[in-house]
Amino acid sequence: MDKQARIKAMELLARSDEFLAAGDLSAAESALKEALHEDPENVESLYAAARFYSRAVPQPGTARNYAAACRKRAVAISAAMDEILGSREALSSRHLGGIIGPY
Repeated sequence: MDKQARIKAMELLARSDEFLAAGDLSAAESALKEALHEDPENVESLYAAARFYSRAVPQPGTARNYAAACRKRAVAISAAMDEILGSREALSSRHLGGIIGPY
């Protein structure tokens, strides 16, 4: 993913938040979908989509799909950080999804 696409995705995500705060659900959803199109692996966009479809426009199946994608990406990021930290320190400090301890 190039830098410009990431920047555009974050701008669209911010715009989606603004529309949501103003009560314009259609525009918020449109901006959110554009952000996800620009950067489909962006954890913040996936998290925002899961929350949007869980609360603002209840679609439980869609919310679960975005939540699963967000979790998958977060686990991948956590694994990459484990490599940087080294296995002993990483295992002692890992805490994902309410489960504490080495996996």
